Amino acid sequence: MDYKKVLRLHFVNHLSSREIAESCGDCGKTSVNGFLKRFKNSQELSYPLPADVTNEYIEVFSRKRQPSAPAPAL
Repeated sequence: MDYKKVLRLHFVNHLSSREIAESCGDCGKTSVNGFLKRFKNSQELSYPLPADVTNEYIEVFSRKRQPSAPAPAL
């Protein structure tokens, strides 16, 4: 996912998650929604992004923020 593009389409172009997913072509609406929710709840990042923030940095940030899977029931 091109995280910087997703953020630009959301914050600058005001597109919906569905429209962003269609525009990017490599992610679904649910993935876009999850990423934007984690981004908005972040204490570390905000939009507009600093010039030195890369997609790789955002990916690491995004993966750290994903909730862990629930433990299987025994």
